[in-house]
Amino acid sequence: MSTSGAPNEVKQTMEQTSRMICPKCGADMNHHAVKVDYGMDDAALVDKAFGGILEEVHTCPKCGTTELRTVQT
Repeated sequence: MSTSGAPNEVKQTMEQTSRMICPKCGADMNHHAVKVDYGMDDAALVDKAFGGILEEVHTCPKCGTTELRTVQT
């Protein structure tokens, strides 16, 4: 069975990202997941291994705000 190694690459990218600050209350947000957004039409932005754009999901423990940001690869 062949694997591309992409999940390991995502994990390394996640470990290197800076903390996200809540835009509403200023608290440190909690990182929850990396999701694939398949709705992007720009082929230059699409991650070839996943077929979409990788986005981090963050939520604020203080006010409950949810924010997404594109994973920097």
